[in-house]
Amino acid sequence: MKNSTLIIACFTLMLTYSCSKDVSIKIPTVSTNSITDITKSTAKCGGNVTNDGSETLNGRGLCWSTTPIPTIKDSITKEATSTGYFYSAMTKLLPKTKYYVRAYASNSAGVGYGEIFSFTTSDGVIDESSVTYGVLKDNNGNTYKIVKIGTQVWMAENLKVITYNDGDTIPNSTNSLNWSKLSSGAFCNYNNSSENISIYGRIYNGFAVKTGKLCPTGWHIPNETEWTTLITTVGGDKVAGLTLKDMGAARWDLRTSNANNRYGFTSIPSGARAVSGGFHDMGNTATYWSSSSVDAKTYMHFIELGTDSLSIETSLDDNSNGYSVRCLRN
Repeated sequence: MKNSTLIIACFTLMLTYSCSKDVSIKIPTVSTNSITDITKSTAKCGGNVTNDGSETLNGRGLCWSTTPIPTIKDSITKEATSTGYFYSAMTKLLPKTKYYVRAYASNSAGVGYGEIFSFTTSDGVIDESSVTYGVLKDNNGNTYKIVKIGTQVWMAENLKVITYNDGDTIPNSTNSLNWSKLSSGAFCNYNNSSENISIYGRIYNGFAVKTGKLCPTGWHIPNETEWTTLITTVGGDKVAGLTLKDMGAARWDLRTSNANNRYGFTSIPSGARAVSGGFHDMGNTATYWSSSSVDAKTYMHFIELGTDSLSIETSLDDNSNGYSVRCLRN
């Protein structure tokens, strides 16, 4: 009898403790923020955890689905488990598809959800007429589209000049062996063909860039920092290869058919010329000089967009290479 009484007393004590614990811990309170930056495969959203339910969170983020009531059993993001605001990116979305999203936060008591919002991803097609272009004329009479991207104004076509902005002639180096031996400025047409000029512009070696006289008056070849500003403005180096490229596959390889030229930069695969003098990668690569150099004679920075990559790369190369040039307004 005493043992039974003791067991009942212990059970009652445990039940009381359990109940008091359940009462003290509540499901977290969270709200959903607005949806931004919707593309054909990504979108951004956030939330705000205003109450953790008196216990450290074990989960926080977004959940989304094509069904009207998304839960953590659907696609989710995972953010730091703390109260306050957070911001997440939803990825691998399907184009032209309606999604439902809400913020969530969880602890041992359960999962709290914010309001449900819906959005529809784009089809990836950008109306070129939505980009406003200006016109620039160089000292040789060539005209170019120009476009404002963020706080910068860029040429939207590759440079074509055959003289510096002070009137001095830039040598046209057609011989491969001579090209490899140059230690001063020069230009060429891809494959030495004048048929490539109107669309792809001309190719210049790093020595021509170093003169500081290639661009029209009031314009300059961007340095590494200025290229970085552009890349950041158009979404960062992981997607700039998509947002800066000319639309469709008319000039790029078919693998770049999802390029959207969202900001009007209109990068085209103009190819390059190697130190050896050989031409390569027209239709596959766009490479642009930066004016930033590592030393006085040999290496300069360049920017490259490849056919099968959404990213953009920056690196160093020998001044004897030949790349395209885009000018930036002072």
